[in-house]
Amino acid sequence: MATRAAAARGGRGGRGGRAGVAGGRGNIPVVEGGPIVQPPAPEDFELDRVAKRYRNLGGKPFSGTGTVTEAIAWLKTCEKIFEGMGLGTNNKARLGIWLLQEEAELWWDAITSEDAAGTVRTWEQFKTMFNEKFVPEQALERMREQFANLQQGDLSIQDYLNKFTQLSRYAPELIMTNKAKNKRFIFGLKRKYHDRAMSNIKLSFLELVEMACNYEDMDERHASQDRAKSQAEISARLQEISPSLALQRSLLRNLERYQRGIATTARSQDIFLMCAKPRGSQRQIQTQSN
Repeated sequence: MATRAAAARGGRGGRGGRAGVAGGRGNIPVVEGGPIVQPPAPEDFELDRVAKRYRNLGGKPFSGTGTVTEAIAWLKTCEKIFEGMGLGTNNKARLGIWLLQEEAELWWDAITSEDAAGTVRTWEQFKTMFNEKFVPEQALERMREQFANLQQGDLSIQDYLNKFTQLSRYAPELIMTNKAKNKRFIFGLKRKYHDRAMSNIKLSFLELVEMACNYEDMDERHASQDRAKSQAEISARLQEISPSLALQRSLLRNLERYQRGIATTARSQDIFLMCAKPRGSQRQIQTQSN
């Protein structure tokens, strides 16, 4: 595509270009009255090969469809890998452009469509344009507010620390000193940890976090012991009342048998009385009726 082709061609007048010096012969400039000065070798830059090396180092393309956090993380990863690869500022920008895909590539093509020469910008220029699109100031302000109001809530201290670290990059002015960072971390902890943590505010941040984790571990052990004790008490109570329950069930069964026995006796008496009536009276009744 036009953008990538332009990036591949480079923005410094081609790989073979040289700035001439008066009195030079061919590609070797000569300084009058001085030694021959060899020009620097042209920077070897082949996008396909460099992009492959970037991928081998764990780099990924950017589609522009993720979150603000993902955009920031991609840019930081690029900078880390680019530095490791020893790329210059222009070649960083050229590779960064090459890595744009989908929505991000359409965006770049749209903002550079009027640039007929396909000028390759510096890495700093690329980052400025990238951040204006994918890391807007409004989003950064929301992140700063989230950090300023961050609370542990139902999170473990480790999960709270992870969120604290992730959001702190958006509000470095709130944690410029060790004391300020410790105070902000303590502010978000559960209230039961505040007094103990504030008494150790002069510790380093890592020491403060370790101390808070130790408090949490102790609380978890105590809570576990309390749960075990409660379960043991419940089991003991059930064992105490089990004989009473068994006796109640036995009494109920006996009462049901007794009630069934009474009903059976009553039916038996009715049958006996019917069978005990004199047969003579029955014959008289039949004779009279005749």
